[in-house]
Amino acid sequence: MTNKITKGIYNLYRDFVHFDFAKPLEEKLLVSFETAESLNKWRLITDKEIGGFSTAQLKYNDSTKTMKFCGNISKELPKDNERIKNSGYAGTYLKEIDSEHTSIDWNKFKSLEIRVHSNDKRCYTMGILNREEKQIMYKQLFTTTPGVWETLELDLDDFFKVVKGNLHLNIEKMPRNSIYSLGFVQSEKTPGPFELDIQYIKLIPPGRQANTLDPRLVSSKGRVIKLPEYE
Repeated sequence: MTNKITKGIYNLYRDFVHFDFAKPLEEKLLVSFETAESLNKWRLITDKEIGGFSTAQLKYNDSTKTMKFCGNISKELPKDNERIKNSGYAGTYLKEIDSEHTSIDWNKFKSLEIRVHSNDKRCYTMGILNREEKQIMYKQLFTTTPGVWETLELDLDDFFKVVKGNLHLNIEKMPRNSIYSLGFVQSEKTPGPFELDIQYIKLIPPGRQANTLDPRLVSSKGRVIKLPEYE
């Protein structure tokens, strides 16, 4: 009888420690580029949609397993539409986050970690789209160090609201219940070529900082700079 009780208690304990809430929350890899076909999950947007002249394309690098988002920014305005007063942007977005990640509770995570590289000195934007908010985007700016692969951490609470291209000074945090897409935008409006290489996008839980080889390379704002890994 005693052995049965002991075995029963052991089984209860074993089942308990296997519950999800008993496990530490792990980072989630949202995006990687293992094959060239992974680029088919992305779509491009440019000011050509309003008659502009900026261009953009996606290229795959098999040796580094990365996606290159590149093109040329033009501020030239369409001559047949006087209503357009501003131009000069390009972006790329996931058509939709993979179905295997749709059940993720974003409220349990604190930041996004991105691994990027660029040879220009431009500022880029990461954008997040919410299924419940049409014509609304949540954005966060980041800069790159030319010629250096960097791991950057973007706090989810620091994304700001943009409605139809206009910044909203809204102190409310970005809703995370219906996120379905994310991507990158070049909207610096400085004419000329641009290029941004992306290796991965991860969700990072609280209490964990973006990866680094050397803590001395982490800024007070969480920016992480790694030594180059690729030519």
